[in-house]
Formats: sequence, C-alpha cells, structure tokens
Amino acid sequence: MTKLDGNAPADSTYVADQYKDASKLDARLRLYKLYEEPGRPSFFRWVFDAIEFPRAAKVLEVGAGVGSFWFENAERIPADADIVVSDNSPPMLETARAKLDDPRMRFERVDVQQIGYPEASFDVVIANHMLYHAPDRPGALRELARVLRPGGRLYATTNCWTHLIELRALIEQFAPGAHVLPARYLADAFDAETGARELQQIFRSVRIRNRRSKLEVTDASHLLDYVRSTLSNPAGFREPDMQRHLEWLIELQGDFYLSLAAALFIAVR
Repeated sequence: MTKLDGNAPADSTYVADQYKDASKLDARLRLYKLYEEPGRPSFFRWVFDAIEFPRAAKVLEVGAGVGSFWFENAERIPADADIVVSDNSPPMLETARAKLDDPRMRFERVDVQQIGYPEASFDVVIANHMLYHAPDRPGALRELARVLRPGGRLYATTNCWTHLIELRALIEQFAPGAHVLPARYLADAFDAETGARELQQIFRSVRIRNRRSKLEVTDASHLLDYVRSTLSNPAGFREPDMQRHLEWLIELQGDFYLSLAAALFIAVR
C-alpha cells in the first residue's frame, strides 16, 4: 500500500476499511499533489533514485496499493526487470493492473506476513509506507528477509514521528475518537526513529535516508477531505467547528502549514 498518510495503527479492521478501494487513499494523496513545495522530485521519484537494480532484477513490491510508485517512474523502470506488484487488497490490485498494464509486471495478492515465494526469490523488495500496518511486524520482516537473495536489499519507507503533526493535533481536538496516531512520540511505532532497531535484528546492515518537505494548504476543504478519509467511525467529529477553525487560520496566516518528514531504510540481507 503505497501511501503517505502517517504511521497508522496496525488494526486489521481499520486497515481493511481504509484500503478496500482507492477512494480514501486518493483523497490523501491529492493533498500532497496539490500543495507540496514545488521544484523538487516527488516522494516516489526520490525513493526510486535510491534503488540499485541489478541486471535482470527480480523485484517484489509489497503493499503496492494502486501502483503509484511504478506509474510515477514508468520511464525509468529497467527494461530487463521482472516485477511482482502485490497488495493484500484485490480492488487495489485491479486498479494497479489497469493503471500500469506493463508486460514486465505480474499482479498478485500477497500478505506480507506470509509471502508465498521460496527463499532467495528476489534481488529487491520494496515496502512503501506499509510495514506499520503489519500486526506481526517481526514476522513480516523475517518474511521479507527470507525471500531476498543474499546481498539483496529491502527498501522500506516510513515517516518520522513529527510527520503531519500539526494536522494530527487538530484531529485530536476536533475528532477525539479518530483512529489516527496521536500528536506525540510513540516508542513502539515503526517510524524513522525506531525502525532501524527492528531491521537490525534481522538484516546484515541498515542505512537510512531522510526527506523533509512541507505543505502550505490554502483551501480548508482539501484538509477536511483528508481528515474524512482517515475516519472509519466519524461519530464525534466536530466538522463544522474544524472547518471554521481552519478557514480562520488560513485567512489569518495565508495558509495552513504541515510538516512532512519521511525516511527510507535500505536493509541488506
């Protein structure tokens, strides 16, 4: 599931609701497309820049969502690559298949905790903003290492704990029952501050690259669309109050500022 929506809790009911189709993810991605600071590579281009594809690379992406990672990098995909694009949501996979339609790619339903491939099947595994969803994360990491060849690399992205903290603080205020990360540090989250320790338990070496950016949002309705997309149970959401507050802030400041802070782990088997 290639998403940029913060380190959401690993709750299977919530995850199933969020990714039963692409609508909620699209609402969140739209905010980034509209408002991220111009003149720099997109997040997915930045990740692709870091990946080393060996000759005739066997590649697996887990949690691929609607295939945005490959769509944004279509002209840069190695001609001899053999790619498995996978997700645990059939509707998301069907969207990815229609969107990409690339003979180098196969589309398969895969649970990251039980990957149905033999050991040492892949040179590269990609996991964009999805490992925090795995209920058994140590098991998922062991599976990712198992299907990598010796010397193969896992490229796994996540967020820093401060990612979107300004919006998370507002959600706590106006939608206190929302199923999102609180606006504070959590020691057990898989984020930029904690993920390396987990990966080092399983992989031979781990490096990290950081990416910081910002959103300067000028339309409160786009922020509200984002917030609605995160709520599996909207009861208690004081939407009119939040809308008035955001409109007042944007009129006062000219925009609503959001911090973006992401990380890419490069882990070698």
